[in-house]
Amino acid sequence: MSEDITQLDHTVVDEFSISYDERLKRHEKLLTEITSQALKSPIYSDRIRQLSSLEELSSLPLTSYEFILERTEKEGLDKVLLAPIVQCFHTSGSTGEPKRFYYGEEDIHRIAFEYAMMSRIIGVKPGQKAWNLGGRLPDLSGYFLIEVGKILHMDDSISTLLKDDKDLIKALRRISSEKDIDIMASGALIIYLIGRMSQEPFFLSGLVEDKAIRTYHLPRPLAKLARRIYLRGIDMGALKDITDNVTIAISYAEALNPYMGELEKCYPRLRIYDVYGSTENPITAAQIDLSINGLSIFLNTLIPEIASPEDVLKGKEDPQYRVEGVLWHDWKPGMKGELLITRQGQCLPLVRYPTGDTIEVLDSAHEIEVEVNGVPLALKLPLIRVLGRSVETLDFEAQDESGNFLGIKIYSRYVNEALHRSSNVKWWELYNIREMPARLALVVIPESGPADVERFKNEVVRRLTEEHSDLPQSFQIANDLKKLEVIVLSPQDYNVIQAEIDRRIKEGRSYGQLKPKHIYVMSTDEEFKSVMRDKYGR
Repeated sequence: MSEDITQLDHTVVDEFSISYDERLKRHEKLLTEITSQALKSPIYSDRIRQLSSLEELSSLPLTSYEFILERTEKEGLDKVLLAPIVQCFHTSGSTGEPKRFYYGEEDIHRIAFEYAMMSRIIGVKPGQKAWNLGGRLPDLSGYFLIEVGKILHMDDSISTLLKDDKDLIKALRRISSEKDIDIMASGALIIYLIGRMSQEPFFLSGLVEDKAIRTYHLPRPLAKLARRIYLRGIDMGALKDITDNVTIAISYAEALNPYMGELEKCYPRLRIYDVYGSTENPITAAQIDLSINGLSIFLNTLIPEIASPEDVLKGKEDPQYRVEGVLWHDWKPGMKGELLITRQGQCLPLVRYPTGDTIEVLDSAHEIEVEVNGVPLALKLPLIRVLGRSVETLDFEAQDESGNFLGIKIYSRYVNEALHRSSNVKWWELYNIREMPARLALVVIPESGPADVERFKNEVVRRLTEEHSDLPQSFQIANDLKKLEVIVLSPQDYNVIQAEIDRRIKEGRSYGQLKPKHIYVMSTDEEFKSVMRDKYGR
C-alpha cells in the first residue's frame, strides 16, 4: 500500500479514536482558529470576537446565508473572501438566486480528505473501480467524488456526471462497455432507477415511450420507433451484471429509507451508505452503522449545535437576538432542533450557520466497531436523524418554505411563479407523500371553476414541468414516473383558507404569520387522505 494511503489510515485512527474529553480540547483550539480567521472578513468583523471556550459560542449571533449574501453584495466578493477561489459550487436557494459557496485549495483538500476517510471507514479499498454518477458542476457531488478517487488511487473509475435525464441515458451507454464495478455513487433516486432498469427489462423503455407520447405528442407507433433509436447502445444485460455484483454504494441528497425495500431486491450484494451534507458543508454526517437508521456526525472539522427552529427564525430576522444553542457534547437522546454549524474555511469560515435542517439526536455517543486496513477501530460519534427542513415545523407561509422530493428541493417561490402566471389559481398546497415510491399531490383552488377540469389540470402540469432553468426538476421527474397528481377543488373551498386566516387575526398573530403554509410532508397516503377529509371534506 502506498505511503499516502498509509498516512490516510493513520489520520483516520487519530481523528476517530480519541476520547470525548480530547475532542473537546481539540474543538476549543479549532474554535479559536475559526473565529480568528473569520474576523478577517467584513462578514464577521463587526459581529463576532475570537473565542477560546466552547461555552461562549452561544453568545455570538447567527450568520445566515441571507446575511452573507447581503454583506457580499455590499462589500464585494474580493473583500469578503480570504483566499483565491478554486471552485464555486451552488444550489437553488429560496430567494430564487442560486446559493453560492466558494472554496480555496485548502478547502478542497480538506473536504476530499474527509470524504476519503469516511470511504476507508465503510470499507472502500484503494484501486477499486467506482461508477461516479454525481452531479455536474456547479453541483459539488461529482467533483468531490472524482477528487476522492484520486486520493484512493481509483484510476479505473468511470465518471458519468448528471444534470438531466439525457445525461443518464449517456451514462447507461457508457457503462454498457464496462465490467467489474465495485462501487456506485449517486443520489438515492438514481441508484433506485438504475436498479429497476436492470431488473425490469421494460421499465426504461416504458418511461421513454410514455414521455415521447405525453411530451412530444407522438402517436404510439412513432413513439416506439423513437424509443428504439434513443436507447440504442444500452446493454441491459451488462447493466444487470453490474447491479448483481456491485458491493458498495454511497448515496446522498435524500433519505434512503423509502427506497431500501426495492434496493435490496435490485442489488443482492449491496451495502449502501447514506451521506448527509450540503453545498455549505459537503460532508456533515454519514450512515456508518448499517444496523441503525441514523447518521454519525463527523466532528474533526465541524462544531455542531442544535437550537429551536422558532429561535433560529428570530435570530435570522433580528441580528441582535441571541439564539441559545446546545453543543454536541450536551446532546441527549430525543433532543430535536435546527442544526447550526461552525466550520473551518480558507475562503470563508462559517460561524453559527443555520443549515435549515431539523435533526433528532438518537445517541450522544454512539459506538461503532469498524476495521480500517485490517486494524480494529472503535468509533464514538453523535448519532442523529434528519427530520426535514426546519421551515416544515412552522404553520405559516414563509419565504423559504420548501420541500424535498427525490433529493431535489422545491421552494414555494417556484410554484407561486409557475402557477400564478395563470389568472385562475387562487390557492395551492403541495403534499409530499413519502411512501415507497414517493409521490406529489398538488391541490389547487381556482378563482373560478374551470370549464374543462382535465384541460386545467394539464395546463397546471405544463407550467410546472416546462423546460425552464428556474423550475426544479422534481416536477418533471414526478410527472415522468407518473407520481404527480393534480387535484382541483372548487372556488368555494377557499373559505377554509379564509377561515384559518380569520382565526389567526383573532389570535393577534403578526401580519407575516396570517397565511397557512403551502408545502406539507405526509408519511403515508392514508395520512394525506385523512387531511383532505378533515380539511376540505373530500
